[in-house]
Amino acid sequence: QTLAFAQVCDAVTGPETGVLNAMGQEPDVGKLLFLSHSTARNISEHWVNTVNLEAKGCECWPCHKLHGSGFTTCTRDEETGAALCQARISLEDFMDGLNGLLRTHRRKAA
Repeated sequence: QTLAFAQVCDAVTGPETGVLNAMGQEPDVGKLLFLSHSTARNISEHWVNTVNLEAKGCECWPCHKLHGSGFTTCTRDEETGAALCQARISLEDFMDGLNGLLRTHRRKAA
């Protein structure tokens, strides 16, 4: 259901998940990707209509690790409880990226 709905959205936002990976080559769907363990070169370099958001001031990013065991191998941001690389993506960068995608890739109403 999620993938079917994502195909008709103006934009999909989120971390490096199956949904964003599945939408990578969908030309009519804007993607706003929160980079976590990898870089744009590793995951989204060839995606279309994509804005990559990366952590600022995060020494452990990119770690190139899959953290299946919680925070035993990942740095946790104490204020938010999220991974540090996600907490260090600013709301301003998110809004700028989303607004840019919606200006250029919004679907026309039927």
